[in-house]
Amino acid sequence: TLKIQIEAYLTKFTDPTLKEVKQWLFEGTRPGHEVLSNINYRTLQSFINYQMKKFKTARFCVSHKGGNGRLRISKQKVKRVKNLILNKENQSSRSVAARVGICQKSVVNIMKRENCKAY
Repeated sequence: TLKIQIEAYLTKFTDPTLKEVKQWLFEGTRPGHEVLSNINYRTLQSFINYQMKKFKTARFCVSHKGGNGRLRISKQKVKRVKNLILNKENQSSRSVAARVGICQKSVVNIMKRENCKAY
């Protein structure tokens, strides 16, 4: 519920400060001053700050941000791996990985996803 309240405030007012958001939360009826005062000061401040950053980038607070930061393998590399495996020049996943420039485990995962066999 705290995320929903923060998102509502950020939607209503453009570019508020951390102090304004905290003040608004403490004045509100839900979850209430007694609940918020029991939360560690730094924890609450960090949580509100994180929600504000999330809102600035994605315009929402409630939903999960998504992604773990790992870069995806480009479609070109996936296509190249698939072509090399389907050519059946007796290429192993290790040799395909070396030629394409990705790790062997990624080649195996691509093969599973594309229903390909190495030999």
